[in-house]
Formats: sequence, structure tokens, C-alpha cells
Amino acid sequence: MSKRGGSGLPLVACRIDPSKGKEYDEFAIAHQLRERGWVVPAYTMAPHSECLKMMRIVVREDFTRSRCDSLIADFKLACQTLDAMDKKKVEEHQE
Repeated sequence: MSKRGGSGLPLVACRIDPSKGKEYDEFAIAHQLRERGWVVPAYTMAPHSECLKMMRIVVREDFTRSRCDSLIADFKLACQTLDAMDKKKVEEHQE
């Protein structure tokens, strides 16, 4: 999402690989991360591509390596938590 040489926007965008067949979506991961103190919004794309969901992480100047490691660990924990839930439990959790 960023041009080389430090130009552009300092952000990371990601999504769940649809071929993985997960019972949850990017919004469920965003909710799990919010419970851990992170604000990582999930979005649906513009009309005619609204079935595509993404998450976006804006990297601030004060984002340190240790904070990055914490975010990655919490991201993995969020996915593990959701992987342990069945579809009904994921839907209940999202509500």
C-alpha cells in the first residue's frame, strides 16, 4: 500500500484467505483485537465488490518493534480463539 523509499501511506491491509474456509470473518478478528485494546478496523469494499472484506492497520511513527510483536501475538491469539469456536458461537460472539 506504500510506495518505495518511504513515500505513500504507512499502512498494512490484509484479509482472510477465502480458501481456508474459516467460520469467521475480518469483523470477528477486529472485535477480538478490540477486546485486547487494538483498533484494527474491518471494512467491506465499494459497491460491486462488497463481498470482499479487509482489515487495515495504520502504522504511526511511534509504532515500535515491541508493539508490532504484541500486535502479531494478539492477532494470532484472536485467530486461535475464533478457530476454537463453532459457527454458532462465533455468531453469538459477534452480536
